[in-house]
Amino acid sequence: MNSQLTGDSHTDTVRAMAEKTLAKISYDEALDLLNRAVDEKGPWYIYPQYPDRTVGCVYAVRGEDRELIPSCIVGHVVNYINPSLLEELHAREGRGAYLVLPTILDLDVRTTELLATAQRLQDKGAPWGESVSIASRKV
Repeated sequence: MNSQLTGDSHTDTVRAMAEKTLAKISYDEALDLLNRAVDEKGPWYIYPQYPDRTVGCVYAVRGEDRELIPSCIVGHVVNYINPSLLEELHAREGRGAYLVLPTILDLDVRTTELLATAQRLQDKGAPWGESVSIASRKV
């Protein structure tokens, strides 16, 4: 594929997306990474709600050194896969995981649904252990 820019922003964006190789993650790998996040934070960890934010849950936050730090459960999973993807995920704050994840990772529908369901449950206040357990039983 020719990687020269055309000057048309839409065409250039589509071309860049086509040339980008996405990391392929299987259902089992995604479940292992969700469980890793649960092990790291604890099964009873509940994602804090920040009333001062326009978006309740965020994928990543900037630390004092401006480095991105994973925040939600999907942010942790993406960080385990490739920390450089946090920037792309962070750029899509406010959009649902079901829509965002396939733009940065090569996922089948079942794997996308697993991650999005765990994220949705976390967003509603479920502990991370429960979010992953329910998501894995539903999907």
